[in-house]
Amino acid sequence: EHKKDTRLTGNIGNPVLLEKNITKKTIFVIEASSYQLEYSKFFRTNYAVILNLSPDHLERHGSFKNYIYSKFKLLNNQISSDYAFVENKSKYLKYLIQKYKPKSKIKFVNSKKNIKIHIKNTYMKNKNNIENINYILELSKYLKLNKNKILKVINNFKGLKYRQQKMYDRKNLIIINDSKSTSFSATLPLLETHKNIFWILGGIAKKND
Repeated sequence: EHKKDTRLTGNIGNPVLLEKNITKKTIFVIEASSYQLEYSKFFRTNYAVILNLSPDHLERHGSFKNYIYSKFKLLNNQISSDYAFVENKSKYLKYLIQKYKPKSKIKFVNSKKNIKIHIKNTYMKNKNNIENINYILELSKYLKLNKNKILKVINNFKGLKYRQQKMYDRKNLIIINDSKSTSFSATLPLLETHKNIFWILGGIAKKND
């Protein structure tokens, strides 16, 4: 909507190194997993955003603290001209910031800020999406993006396959495919928005779920 050359890469798109025809104005939006960050030595972003801090992937990281630290490497790798956006109520992130003193500019985000009055799209109104939108609106100030254009895109967003995807919607029955939610904390906000739910699950239970 802002007519910028933007590439959605990482977990949610193409691998970063497959992108072609890159210029200095190209903006990469990279979804980097805690697995990738854990073993990465050189990955550095101009803008780092730490999202979805809830017990997850503990079978890999061993503890919640290790999981958070793997994401915190985003901040440790930054330089003084970079920015980092973190939850203003995360005690452990604040502890890590005090301990390691990252060089980047730290911006604390109130992800619980009530912005529902601006969100008309029911797909975007659950807790997780509202939290993510708060980060986007804060980040957009530093990228000099237009807030009205952002809200327009959010309110017209149709959603992605397997993420709260409505397969059937009639008066007495809604069938939703949310199979991309691979942890209880990821699917909980959707469950909270409905009543009389038949919840069908598969796979192996994660540690602490």
